[in-house]
Amino acid sequence: MPCLDNSQDKNNDNLDITFNKVEDNQQGEENEEELGTEFPENTNSDGLNDYLLARDRNRRELRIPARYNDFHIALNIEPNEPSSVEEALKSENSKNWLSAMAEEMKSLKDNNTWVLVPKPKSCSVVDCKWIFKIKEEDTSKRFKARLVAKGFTQKEGIDYTEIFSPVVKYTTVRIILALTAHFNWELKQMDVKTAFLHGDLEENIYMQQPDVFVDKSKPDYVCLLKKSLYMSNAGSPHWEALKWLLKYLNSSANRGLMFSKCAKGVNLTGYVDSNYANDRDSRRSTTSYIFTLCGSCITWKSQLQQIVALSTTEAEYIAATEALKKHFGLKDCK
Repeated sequence: MPCLDNSQDKNNDNLDITFNKVEDNQQGEENEEELGTEFPENTNSDGLNDYLLARDRNRRELRIPARYNDFHIALNIEPNEPSSVEEALKSENSKNWLSAMAEEMKSLKDNNTWVLVPKPKSCSVVDCKWIFKIKEEDTSKRFKARLVAKGFTQKEGIDYTEIFSPVVKYTTVRIILALTAHFNWELKQMDVKTAFLHGDLEENIYMQQPDVFVDKSKPDYVCLLKKSLYMSNAGSPHWEALKWLLKYLNSSANRGLMFSKCAKGVNLTGYVDSNYANDRDSRRSTTSYIFTLCGSCITWKSQLQQIVALSTTEAEYIAATEALKKHFGLKDCK
């Protein structure tokens, strides 16, 4: 059984534990009373206090618990994606990475993403970096390289005034799914070749020339961006939007949309309603509408009206106007 050596200072927290063959527990109890230290009552089968074991064990002998061994296996089979240009050029897949980088640069130049200009003296220059990804396909691997701007070097109000991502509308995706289900089409998911945002910039953004692709005739020039690029480090507005999205997904995880064939053919149907003065603070009404195509829901909306309606009839007219505006944008789907 263990016994405590109380030859040290009573206020010292580092206690030496020794083992002997004494079978009586009275000696250990007396030593604890003399020290005046209270320990948890949990003890193991040998009478050794679990608190003392956890506190005084040798830190050099710590090992990862056996339940985490699977993570080592997953780490070994994970594709080796370089984190920098130097790693990509030194890897065994250097030719594939160079080809992916050249393809990305060709696409950016074809879209007139930037023009080379002399470096201004009074403006800060945003740095850029390459991000490398390996996408597993059915029979092969696809190497992708993306050029992004280092977002943490940009300041809101100076380098940009808003964040945006002009991608495809979800209504368009749902329309395609509804038509596919109705006509029993074959649907395949395809990925874009170039990660590029077609947004025009209002501010003057200067960026360093990408590594490996520096213009040898103009090595001191910088890129004046004409189009927006992805940022490698998101700002606080991005994280707030992500938090809102995760909350929404968490609350709607058990809900979904059903797309099936409609017996009535390709018909666009809309339903609209309003809730008069349901907001207690502003007394504004709520506009709600939903549109279905081939019996499948493709778009919906429920939000407060921008003005205060003075009657239920006025609230209904405002809601009907919003629904008609949406209908005119969807009427070509028939």
